[in-house]
Amino acid sequence: MEKIKELELQIRIMANIIDTQEKIIAELKRVLPQRVIFVGMFNKPNKQPLDSSTMTGKVIDRIIEKISATCIKTNLCDIDYFPKDKKIILACNLEWSKRHQPTSDTVIVLLGGWVQKNFLLTEAKIIKLTHPAGIFGTKNKDEYINGAVAQIKSVIIAK
Repeated sequence: MEKIKELELQIRIMANIIDTQEKIIAELKRVLPQRVIFVGMFNKPNKQPLDSSTMTGKVIDRIIEKISATCIKTNLCDIDYFPKDKKIILACNLEWSKRHQPTSDTVIVLLGGWVQKNFLLTEAKIIKLTHPAGIFGTKNKDEYINGAVAQIKSVIIAK
């Protein structure tokens, strides 16, 4: 009988700990900035994903400057060549998901048709944009950036 009471007490303590952890997680989600993950295709040789030295990276940097969120620049495939093999693309998706662990609150910005077609995750808030490399001219880039910022902010506000 004594062992049963001891086990019941341990169960109540564990339930309280779990309840407290859930409350802490809910509060952190409420007060921490939402994550926005930008997803390009693959790395240029010797560059970081969506590197600021590239035209695409510079456009993404300008978008990030206007967003109140934690922003991460990534590529679906963390390799420095264009992947054509479906098995490699699937492996890239699995590795990307494991590395970034998006939640249903995460905003994922898919850059371009290839990424949109090959990105498998659907649990998060997905925004599909034209790849910035296809946008030419200062006026067009400004319009692209303003449109992207508006789309991302509308999803973040809907949190």
